[in-house]
Amino acid sequence: MNALKEALKGQDAERIKTLTQELEQASYKMAEAMYAGAGQRAGAAGMDAEHGMDESGGAPGAAGESGGAKGGDDVVDAEFRASDDDGKRK
Repeated sequence: MNALKEALKGQDAERIKTLTQELEQASYKMAEAMYAGAGQRAGAAGMDAEHGMDESGGAPGAAGESGGAKGGDDVVDAEFRASDDDGKRK
């Protein structure tokens, strides 16, 4: 990445293009490794990594048919209203 930063200071368009492509390839490899790791963790948790669903076909952490939430997450549904510094609504 530092080589690309230096190349950007100059006028060699071909060098900039080559270094940009190398950076893209490195980025793709990092993303691939991250997604592979996420897929393995999801598989261990009973999730379908490709579709982001649990084994029952629902979204991860979604309420089941019984109406109870899975996993015991402390989720709060709330509304937000913007106000200025004096507490007046906008």
